[in-house]
Amino acid sequence: MELKKISVTLLAVFALLLCLSGTGQASPYAKYAGTTLVINFPSIGFYDYAVKMIPEFEKETGIKVEVDKLEYMKMRDKQRLE
Repeated sequence: MELKKISVTLLAVFALLLCLSGTGQASPYAKYAGTTLVINFPSIGFYDYAVKMIPEFEKETGIKVEVDKLEYMKMRDKQRLE
């Protein structure tokens, strides 16, 4: 009889843990899904590494990223006008 109580208790605790583990899985980025970010990068080669990471970022967050590569001075002028 004691073994049955322990088994039922363990089963109940396991079920409770399964229910609670699902509540913490919500993405912290869910409220931003569908948002589009426009990023200005100067047309310099080492920014290509950041561009390569964008698909992973988009997949994880649901945020769309548009990259605008310009020469540095044109980029500066564009940012000042906006």
